[in-house]
Amino acid sequence: MKLAVDILGIGLLGPGLADWPSGALLLSEGGGWCHAPTLVPVPLRLPATERRRAGAVVKTAIVVADQACVAAGIAPATLPTVFSSSTGEPANCHALCEALATPDRLVSPTRFTNSVHNAPAGYWHIATQSMQPSTSLCAHDASFGTGLLEAAVQCVHTQAPVLLVACDVPYPEPLHGVRALTDVFGVAFVLAPGTALDLSLDAESAATACTEAGLEQVRVGNPAARALPLLQALAQRRSGRLVIEGPGGLALQVEAVVTHEPATLDHAGIAARIPHSGRMCLLDALLGWNADEIRCRAGNHADAEHPLRCADGLLAANAIEYAAQAMALHAALNAAPGSEPKPGFLAAARQVRLLVPRLDDAPGPLLVHATRQAGGDSQAIYRFALHDAAGRLLVDGRATVVLNTPLVAS
Repeated sequence: MKLAVDILGIGLLGPGLADWPSGALLLSEGGGWCHAPTLVPVPLRLPATERRRAGAVVKTAIVVADQACVAAGIAPATLPTVFSSSTGEPANCHALCEALATPDRLVSPTRFTNSVHNAPAGYWHIATQSMQPSTSLCAHDASFGTGLLEAAVQCVHTQAPVLLVACDVPYPEPLHGVRALTDVFGVAFVLAPGTALDLSLDAESAATACTEAGLEQVRVGNPAARALPLLQALAQRRSGRLVIEGPGGLALQVEAVVTHEPATLDHAGIAARIPHSGRMCLLDALLGWNADEIRCRAGNHADAEHPLRCADGLLAANAIEYAAQAMALHAALNAAPGSEPKPGFLAAARQVRLLVPRLDDAPGPLLVHATRQAGGDSQAIYRFALHDAAGRLLVDGRATVVLNTPLVAS
C-alpha cells in the first residue's frame, strides 16, 4: 500500500544549513555546501522563562517547526503534530545521571519535567496554544523514517495537513562515547494529501546515501539527518526513488515526483523571472509553490531606503505590491519551460483589509501568500495575504491580474 502526500513547507537547521531557503540552494547541484557547526537561533515563539529552561532539542525543534509553518502559510495551532527523536534531551539526561550518582540523589523538578520524550511537543503546543493531537516517538537510527511514515499515515487518514518535526542533538561525555552524534540537526515538514511523495514499506534494503561525502558524514552521524537524501532530491528538483531507514528493520521507500521549476529561489532567481529588478524586486525568497498557490518571504520592509517608503513609513497598502510580485512569479513558474517573463499588470484589488497601518514595524520577515482562484493564460484572480513572523495577519484581499500582456505607450 502506498501513501501519497505533498510537502507544503519545510524547516531545516543543521551543520552549514541555517534554514530551508538557503539550505536548498546549498544542497542543489554544485551549491557549495561546506561544514560549519550548527548555530541554534533563539526560538522567539517561546517566552523568555521557557527559553531559559529549554534545552537544545526543544529549541531546535521549535525553530524548524516555525520555519515549516511559516513556509506553508498555515497557523501552527491548526496542525496535528508528530515529533520524532532518537536522543530526546541528552544534556538533561546527563545532568539527571550526575544527580542520581551523588549521595543525596536530589533531582531538579525542572530537569525531571524536561526529561520526558514529548517535552518538545509539549513546549510547542503550549507556545502555539494548540489543542491538536500530538505523537512523540523514538526508533533509534530509524526515528526520522518512522516519524515520516507516522505523519503520512495520519495525513492520508484524516485528509488534512500534519506537521512532522525530527530533531537529534549530541550527548555529552561519557554518553557521547557510547552513542556518538556529530552535531545538532533538525528538520520539519508540513505534509498534506497529494502526489509529490509516495511512501511504502518494503523488505530491508540499503539506505540512499547523500551525493557529497561531507553531507553523507552528517547523514550517518545523526538520525534526524537521515532526511538529507530527500532534502537533496527536493533541492535539486530530482524525481526518483529513495530508501530511508524505517521501523522494525524495514525500508521506507520514497518515490519523489518533482516538477521542472525549483522549489525555492533567492532574490536573484526571483528577479530573473519577474519584470522587477534591483531593490524594486521586493521578495527575498520563494518558499514553496504549486499550480494553485505560492508562498514567498520578504525581509526588506524595515529598510529605511525601501523604494516604496514615505515619510510616515512603509504603509500597509504597499502589501498589494508585494502580493502582485508573488503573483507575477507564480505566473512565470507556471509558464512553459524556457519561457521569458512577460509584463502584465494589476487590473483591480478588491476586498482589501488593512489590519495594521504600516508594515515597517512588523516583526519580520514577512510571509506573502497568494492563491489562484480562477483564470486562464491572459487573466487570473488571486486571494492574497501577508503575515508577520509571529503569524499575525497584516493585510489580505483579492486581486485581478492581466498576464502576459505587453504595455504599449500611447
